[in-house]
Amino acid sequence: MNISTTLDIFDCGYASLSCFSPEIPITNFGVGVPWPEEASGAVVTDMIDVFRKCSNIYELSTDQRIEKSQWICDYSDDIYQTLRETELCRIVLGFHSEQSVFRPSMLRLLKVAAEMHRLSRTTLHLALYLLDGFMDNYTIRTEKLNLAALTCLIIAAKIEEADINAPKFVDLNKLVGDFYTLDDFRKAEMKVLMLFHFDLIRPTVATFAEYFANNVITLHDFQMYLQNWHAYSYGYRCGQTTDIVSPFYRTYDEMATALSKLLFELVDESLSYVKFANARPSVVAASCIAAVRHLSFVRPTWTPYLEKITEYSSEVVTPYMEAIIALHNLHLSKIQAMLYAAAKFSTNEGNLCDSPESGFVSVCDTKSELSDEEDKQKEKQTSLILGKRTHSAVLQEDSTEEQYDNTSLSTECPMAKRRRIIVTSPGEII
Repeated sequence: MNISTTLDIFDCGYASLSCFSPEIPITNFGVGVPWPEEASGAVVTDMIDVFRKCSNIYELSTDQRIEKSQWICDYSDDIYQTLRETELCRIVLGFHSEQSVFRPSMLRLLKVAAEMHRLSRTTLHLALYLLDGFMDNYTIRTEKLNLAALTCLIIAAKIEEADINAPKFVDLNKLVGDFYTLDDFRKAEMKVLMLFHFDLIRPTVATFAEYFANNVITLHDFQMYLQNWHAYSYGYRCGQTTDIVSPFYRTYDEMATALSKLLFELVDESLSYVKFANARPSVVAASCIAAVRHLSFVRPTWTPYLEKITEYSSEVVTPYMEAIIALHNLHLSKIQAMLYAAAKFSTNEGNLCDSPESGFVSVCDTKSELSDEEDKQKEKQTSLILGKRTHSAVLQEDSTEEQYDNTSLSTECPMAKRRRIIVTSPGEII
């Protein structure tokens, strides 16, 4: 499905759409209402809690989201099979459009907006999927790319977020300097909905990652990890091995939390790899688990338990795992390069003003490649010259004062200049 239609995609209105919406009666929940069975007509004061009181979903971390979804464990297998069937209906992306080069910048914009408005990880992944499909089927003008990205994010938030406080277009428009109008957003939103035929519920890698998050390691894996850790640490202390010793975890919960954090980091890094866009999200999520176990020195990397949970064998997961590990190492190398460049810039920043024009020259700039003896001789010569300059300056100042006194006491000068108070001794004024 690789279509590139060169037209102005934002010239669509709502006039041609005839939508019918039934009238919904207004019901005041939480208000005292007389029940029919009450013959006396008394008002019932015990209200039924129709709507569950829940905290803001943006304040919930990923772990809390997973914990709150444990009530579906009774039929989680059925949900997983439904997700496996739904992921087969994803659009196949070709990335042949001209605006594919702007995908990294659009991804950064989506990440910034999702972080500022505390959107969930599933919202970010679904927004990028919608944006990829939208960019792959239409030719978008450069000045409209940010509008398309923000529109896809709002649509994804309406689907994935479990709270009515989803970000509004006015709030997201501030990130781009209020460059777009509400009419532009409505036209772009309609184009996205019509492209996907209003069928927008698609599982992503983040969806399956949250499903697999509690199955990264088992208690048996933790016990085997501790045994291997003590063996490796003993060999390292005795000098029998030079391998890197893995980190030590005191409890199973501590290790599970650390590995889950690394899992979601790899899931987010997979967004930048274009070849994962057409891969099955369940395979990528399972491969992220294998990559986490490999990077965390958990052996074996793939167990029969994980194969039963994910329904993928080691032969299917291994190629994706290697690609994810290579992508993670590349990401770490970029971060290290940025930190090194920042440290180097901060070191050289202090020498930016060390120039003769500024009047402040550091010792490192004036020091030459001479030997230590030559440096000492130069210091002595400099001190002598400075001493002579100081002595000559004092003599010149004294002679100037004498000349000034003689000139000021002469009769040719005005009285204001000759009226000088000279203190010779305490209490004696001339």
